[in-house]
Amino acid sequence: MEENKPQKQTGWIRSWWTRGVAAFLAVAMTCTIVLANAVRIQLGSDGGSASEQALSETTDYINKNPLARAGDVITRFFTNPQTLEQYYQNASVLIGAGQYEQALGLIKKCITMADTSDAALLDELWLKCGCLETLTQQYDAALESFTHISEGTYSAELLLIKAQIFDEQGETEQTISALESYLLLHPEDNDTRSTLAGILLEQERYDAAILQYDAILANGGGANGDGYMQRASAKLMAGDYEGAVIDFLSAKDAGYADPSACYAQCALASYLKEDYPSVVSYGEQAIEIGSQNFTYETLYYYMGLAQLNLEAYDKAAELLTKSIDMGIGMVEAHYYRGACYMVNGNMQGAVEDFTIVIDQNVTMLLSNSYFNRGVCYADLQDYAVAKSDLQKVLELEQEGDLYESAKTMLDLLN
Repeated sequence: MEENKPQKQTGWIRSWWTRGVAAFLAVAMTCTIVLANAVRIQLGSDGGSASEQALSETTDYINKNPLARAGDVITRFFTNPQTLEQYYQNASVLIGAGQYEQALGLIKKCITMADTSDAALLDELWLKCGCLETLTQQYDAALESFTHISEGTYSAELLLIKAQIFDEQGETEQTISALESYLLLHPEDNDTRSTLAGILLEQERYDAAILQYDAILANGGGANGDGYMQRASAKLMAGDYEGAVIDFLSAKDAGYADPSACYAQCALASYLKEDYPSVVSYGEQAIEIGSQNFTYETLYYYMGLAQLNLEAYDKAAELLTKSIDMGIGMVEAHYYRGACYMVNGNMQGAVEDFTIVIDQNVTMLLSNSYFNRGVCYADLQDYAVAKSDLQKVLELEQEGDLYESAKTMLDLLN
């Protein structure tokens, strides 16, 4: 049976849902930052790229023209290998075909046949052996093979391959050390420097990562805006939001392929530094330019939160609705849109959004959602449900400001 309440409802209830603004803004706003670029260039899912490069550079067969390759293949099939040279040639054909396990066996045979005084040949064979072991994920064996190579030979190649192995084994500090040593030999290698920067970011060593991006830009890596975009993302993660905005804009000015992304990232950085007018301004520029690479549901979400903080509740609700309609998939969007509806007096719309949040059972938002929905139901004169929601707040909170607010309102409703 529906409860009826006397005439006093409207004035004091509206004062409560006006206070409710403080309640919903008190909830920590989650922030999912979408970085413009992946910050880490993978070393290779199977540790392969540096090893394959080393094999290519030391295997003549791979660099031969198709006719010469065909001759080597014919020779392999019609010749029973007897000499080191024949085993080596057959191994080269197998390497070119990507048959690394079979090639490894032949290279090991070559090592046993090689003249122990021929250091250059043995170094090459042990390098091939270690590379093939790396490509077949025999990482400990590969590291052992590399110990047979003369000191100072293939230094750069070995450091890159070892970095891949350490990365596959989860040895992060050794990976970093190997890459740093490699970059001392090849400071101009921006791809490897970017890989190192990405690993440092994963370790939350933001200042060290930013130094690597500084070096990339000094090496001319900012020509198409990518270097600025990467450094901006690192600064964003480091909490240097102003510096991030500057670099995102520099990326745009340097000709970054997707200028809309630059403005979108500026909007997100501005949100994090609580510069809400700039969030709206940069967001509008991003949307005006348009992008083929991503949709704007996350951008609309943060623009909506910015308008909410600016107390432009109609605009905030409109932007949050766009975000929801585009599939943001964040229950927080419903929570904050419900808050906007609540402040503007659209109590039924607010009830629907807070109900979605409650049904999702998001712990951080649950008590506030029950409180706000209870206030809405009271304004709609559905007092039984209002009291049920407020009682739920008391069960969830048991103390604190929200508990006291719910208790006071329940007393008024009784």
